[in-house]
Amino acid sequence: MHRKLPKGLENKRQLRWLDELGRIANAMEHLMERLGLDPTVTPVKTVVNKALSLILNPTPWINHFPNIEMTPGEYAGVPMSVYRKMSESADHVTPRPVFIYFHGGGWTWFSTEAYDLPMRHLANSTGFIVIAVDYRTAPQHPFPAAFEDCLAVTRYVLAHTNELNLRKDLVVVAGDGSGGNLAAAVSTVLEKHITMQVLINPALQMMNFATPSYQDNARRLPGLTSSQREASHWLRYANLSMAYRTHLLKNSHVSKEVQEEFKDFLDSNKRLPRYLKVTNKTTKGYRESKLKKTKQFDSLVSDATFSPMMFEDVESLPNAYVITSQFDVLRDEAIMFAHRVLDSGVKVKLNHYPKAFHGFFLFAGNSFWNFPSSEQAMKELVDFINFQFIKVEGA
Repeated sequence: MHRKLPKGLENKRQLRWLDELGRIANAMEHLMERLGLDPTVTPVKTVVNKALSLILNPTPWINHFPNIEMTPGEYAGVPMSVYRKMSESADHVTPRPVFIYFHGGGWTWFSTEAYDLPMRHLANSTGFIVIAVDYRTAPQHPFPAAFEDCLAVTRYVLAHTNELNLRKDLVVVAGDGSGGNLAAAVSTVLEKHITMQVLINPALQMMNFATPSYQDNARRLPGLTSSQREASHWLRYANLSMAYRTHLLKNSHVSKEVQEEFKDFLDSNKRLPRYLKVTNKTTKGYRESKLKKTKQFDSLVSDATFSPMMFEDVESLPNAYVITSQFDVLRDEAIMFAHRVLDSGVKVKLNHYPKAFHGFFLFAGNSFWNFPSSEQAMKELVDFINFQFIKVEGA
């Protein structure tokens, strides 16, 4: 608790507690792995998700947004929750714009229940209808289960906007971390049917674990973001053994051919703009893989529904709003992807928060946790939406 934290972080006192809780979780997970136990079995996940709910909202007895009601249901057979202002009956208001939100958690942890407070805040701040998707999670349901669920719900919403009283011309997909991956992946398929994709600290690629942000943040806040944690998330999503984690961290899991094909997308000298001043490091290279699973890794890395950063026809993508944090191993892949999309002619708004950490956005509007960057990020997203699209009545 008394170890030094990096300069530039805000509210270090509370942040220490968050990081320490994450470090304890990491230690327990690694201990279970060493004992030959699976830390992601359903009973453990249920307990962990309840704990994560309390961390995100330590004061559940306080009704932070009493004007927001939540209605659980299913679209296309996928569980989801709809958040709307109580004054808005679905049958008696003009069609509303909609956020379809995919939660984070490394495709393994969290749920729509854990995200209840952030979703209420988003619905209250934007005036949009918010649909939070409770997609199937790994490792019980590995790729492409989560992607298929998110795609199915989005397609359902697009096909039923009239009966749901939603605006078909203003459908936004959004998500943080692995949820940002899913939002980006859905956007590669539905493209022009989506008005905008909002990618918050997104996980976009499994090819290179030595971008400058991976180098910068590998051990700074290990309870919140680390190379090892991200490698574990990707392997669970891919339904591959944790024995390959070392190979991912050494960049020795994909073939030389795939490395050459996509290395330009992760070239920090070319893709990471200097004006942001996020790092002095550069992307490190690869080691040729000698694994029997190399073809499987190659296939996953090349699949834009798994690794959206590798989508090549980015000029066809919907407009994007991208949020990145300085203290996040995923920082640079999001920035490099955003600038490649921008260079293709697609409209992109990139907001980088130099005092923020991975997951910071979820603490906006919380009466317990106090991170100014969280409030700023939410306000700037809401202001951007209102300016670009519509001043939603009552927002």
